[in-house]
Amino acid sequence: MFANPEFQSTKPPLQDDADLATRAIPELIKLLNDEDQVVVSQAAMMVHQLSKKEASRHAIMNSPQMVAALVKALSNTSDLVSFLELWFFVS
Repeated sequence: MFANPEFQSTKPPLQDDADLATRAIPELIKLLNDEDQVVVSQAAMMVHQLSKKEASRHAIMNSPQMVAALVKALSNTSDLVSFLELWFFVS
C-alpha cells in the first residue's frame, strides 16, 4: 500500500467496509426513492456493489430503511426484468 503510515488505516478491512456502507446508506436511500428510474437504477447498482463485501452487506441488511427502499424501488420499477438483471447478473 502506501509507505507513509499516516495513510494506512488502523481499522481492519471489514470495519472500513462497514463504515463506508454506513455512511453511504442514507444517501442511497434518498436515491432509491427518486422519481427518476435512471437514478434509482444507478443507486441500486451502488447498493449491489456495496453488497459484495460482507461487512457492507450486513450494514445494508441491518438498515430497515434501506431494505424498505430496495423493496419500494423493486415494486415501482416499470422494467422489472432489467432491474433484476442489474441486481443479480452484474458483477
